[in-house]
Amino acid sequence: MAKADDMLKELGERLKLGDLKFQDNGYCTLVFDNEHIVDIITEEDKKDGPILKIVCPIGSAPKEIERLELYRQMMEGNLFAQGTGGAAIYLDKDIDELLMYDRLVLNHVEYQAFESALEAFLNYLEAWKEKLKEYGSTTSIESDAPKGPVSKPPSDDIPGDFMKV
Repeated sequence: MAKADDMLKELGERLKLGDLKFQDNGYCTLVFDNEHIVDIITEEDKKDGPILKIVCPIGSAPKEIERLELYRQMMEGNLFAQGTGGAAIYLDKDIDELLMYDRLVLNHVEYQAFESALEAFLNYLEAWKEKLKEYGSTTSIESDAPKGPVSKPPSDDIPGDFMKV
C-alpha cells in the first residue's frame, strides 16, 4: 500500500495538513469545509490490486413520499457518472443514509488524478447535498465539526481520525 500512503502524504503536504497517514484499519477520515466527512480507505482488491475508496455521507434519505423523484434523479446522475463525476450515489438501507462513493485503482492513477478525483468528488457532493435539502434531508454533520486534528479511536460510525480541511 506504499502508493496509497505516498498519495495521502502528498495530499497532506499540498493542503498544509502535515503528515497524513492511514490508520491500521486502512482509513483516514478528513472533514472538508466543516461539513463533509470523507473517508479515504486503502485496501487490496483481488482483481485490481491496491485501491483507494472515497466515501462520504450525503444526508438522510427523505420520507417515503418524496423518495421516488429523488431516486429518479440519483439514477440519472449515476448513469455514466454524468451527475457524479465518476463517483456513485447509493442508499445504505441499514442507516437510511445516502452516500457518495468513488473507487480508484492505484495501478492506473497517479497523484494528480487522485487529487482531481477528490476535488470533483467534493464538488458533486456539495451539489447533491443541496439537492437533498430540497427534499427535507438532513446532513450528517453539524457546523460544529472538529476545528482541527482530533485523535479518537476508530468506531463503527466514522472510522479513523478527523482532520479538518
